[in-house]
Amino acid sequence: MSVIPFPAGEQVKRSDGPDARAVAGAAGAPLSNEQKRDLAMAAQAAWQVQTRLGLWAPADGDADAFRHAAAFDACGLASFRAMTQRHFLPVLGYFRTLAGGEARRLLAHAALDDTRRALAKLQDECAACASEFGDDAGAWAYAQVLLRKIHKATPVTATPRQVWQVLFTLRNRAAAIRRKRPQMPLDGVGASGAALGVATPETRFAGFRGALAGANGARHETD
Repeated sequence: MSVIPFPAGEQVKRSDGPDARAVAGAAGAPLSNEQKRDLAMAAQAAWQVQTRLGLWAPADGDADAFRHAAAFDACGLASFRAMTQRHFLPVLGYFRTLAGGEARRLLAHAALDDTRRALAKLQDECAACASEFGDDAGAWAYAQVLLRKIHKATPVTATPRQVWQVLFTLRNRAAAIRRKRPQMPLDGVGASGAALGVATPETRFAGFRGALAGANGARHETD
């Protein structure tokens, strides 16, 4: 785990005076159960943030392994039981640094980037199925309706997962629309090619057929 060195706090200067010895004794007192609980909660929050940012991988260990590693980085001791009062605030501050401030801002930016990528893919899908919804604008409007109906969200508030779900729903709806459309023959000829001005067996060589029929009729009249 990559860490930022964090001071363990200034050491209490010893002297021969009773006050100095009392202060040194207080600083060396073990942590209370309440303090240990506060450290454990702060460590858990830090582990969750660092894991989501990809800075602590599952291969590195579980939450307990993270707590021990971060505590050691902060003060040189891995166990809360081994710590004293002089270690409490530096270790607590280190855990909170890993869980807050810049770490949380990085996490927010990462989530925003994921949403932007998902929205870009959704817009590409809208362009791909524009004809099924009139045009690009129609497809995008339909996608926003799906977001609102299914997730009660907008492109601004939607999560990446919600955007991807709408993309797949939009794709399926577009495919259903295409299946319901009347299929045109590949050559563009319908039931009656004559109506489209296309030569068919019935219309091909019509002039010749008419002339031949006329000739045959005239021959019958003279017979």
